[in-house]
Amino acid sequence: MFLLLIQNPLFIWLAGSTNLINLIDYLCLSYLVFCIGLFGLIFNYKNFLISMLSIEVMYLGIITGFAILSILTHNYLCQIYALVTLILAASESAVGLGILIVLFKFGRNVDFATYEELKG
Repeated sequence: MFLLLIQNPLFIWLAGSTNLINLIDYLCLSYLVFCIGLFGLIFNYKNFLISMLSIEVMYLGIITGFAILSILTHNYLCQIYALVTLILAASESAVGLGILIVLFKFGRNVDFATYEELKG
């Protein structure tokens, strides 16, 4: 699907004078960063701090992808989406850190397995 997109003549025309190969490499790098965050979330689901860090890495991959797509398509709406996503990530981190502090005061541990008595 992705290869069909970059071989489209309209897509190549929209890329304009920018070096398309380098931008596609950066876009693949942003997808790789997102996948690293996703694997971190899947394989380290027991520790709250590692889960929050993995979610932030996933947000970083998404924001980088939006910025690269903005350059590729000459559409600045992607940059607005990146800023909104950045604001969402910052607010999510603040709420998650607050929950982490309360959980650490409650049980002196940040593992999910120790908080089974919190039936939310």
